[in-house]
Amino acid sequence: MKKILAVILCVIIVAGALTGGFFIGRKTDVLKKSNESRVKATQEEFLKSMASGIKKRIDNGDDDESEMDDKQLAEYYKELVNYELEEIEKYSGVRFDDDNFNDLAHRYIESLKFQLSATENYKHEYLYTGFWWGGRLARCGIITEMYEKFDLDISSDDLENYKKSLNDYIKPSYSISFDTAGADDSDEFDSESAAKKVKSEDLGAYYDYFNHYKVVYLLENKSKYNLNVSVNVNAYDENNEIIDTNSSEIYCLGPGDKYPVAVELDDSLTKYDCSITVDKSYYTSAVKDLSYKKNIAGENTIVTVTNDGKQSVRSVKVFAIFTKDGKVVGSDTEHIETADGNLKSGTTGTVKLSQYKADYDDVDIYITNM
Repeated sequence: MKKILAVILCVIIVAGALTGGFFIGRKTDVLKKSNESRVKATQEEFLKSMASGIKKRIDNGDDDESEMDDKQLAEYYKELVNYELEEIEKYSGVRFDDDNFNDLAHRYIESLKFQLSATENYKHEYLYTGFWWGGRLARCGIITEMYEKFDLDISSDDLENYKKSLNDYIKPSYSISFDTAGADDSDEFDSESAAKKVKSEDLGAYYDYFNHYKVVYLLENKSKYNLNVSVNVNAYDENNEIIDTNSSEIYCLGPGDKYPVAVELDDSLTKYDCSITVDKSYYTSAVKDLSYKKNIAGENTIVTVTNDGKQSVRSVKVFAIFTKDGKVVGSDTEHIETADGNLKSGTTGTVKLSQYKADYDDVDIYITNM
């Protein structure tokens, strides 16, 4: 329910930001009418300031966020947003000659103000999520359009990251066109054949800290495609009737990649199995470019991931399987948090994975990305 409400609020804000139907549009309409007599600035001046602000935000967005509490994270994000506003807020009262450019410029300023509103409401989950991601999606869309129509001076690598941020929240049929993941598009992709090449290993089951019963499967992709993998787990009674079912999803499992899922079932069950369905992923695995170090510190395991590749890697996720005498006793998963969701080339990110209930003597680490 929390996710649904947050997404609804996010959609409302983005719809307003991109269509002008919300309060962004109303303020822009006022600007159109009231700024005719004000001083003008050129598109080139705004684009230069916009590119400068984006660069400052990216360059200063590498702080380790893993140890920040909510207040510290909000202050950090506020600082990053202000790097951009310091460059372009001075254009708030400017009327640009090109109507389309004028709308985009003022809506971009408002998208940053949405994100400022998010940092001021960090204690309120729905408001924070809606304002932050509403501003972020509007921002990514405007950056893309400014690049394509008005030659905004940003790198193609950064542009690709903004497009991917959009496609994380927009249905594929409405997403911005760019080369989708998956090797060898000259071959016709067959989901049934690809699913048969995804191997599953039952690693066992355990009770978590909240006494929830979870079964763990390790998936390995032996196909040549980047796959979106759905794992459905059924539980059976003594008459082989299905009495519980649940599922999990891996958004990008690249060729040769391994990644686990932990699926919660009714705690009275003892017999279960899994079925796998796949589709070609919209993302490309970069796991081969990621290395990690782990440090077991009591009930916590600290994992530091380094991007050894030449490109930024988006949405890096770390999964830990805790074992005792070779038996699974727990699991935990965390995303590596960065200001823009990307682990840049040559940088590191750190996560803390915890096992509060059971004693363990080893941890197996797995990594995925989108």
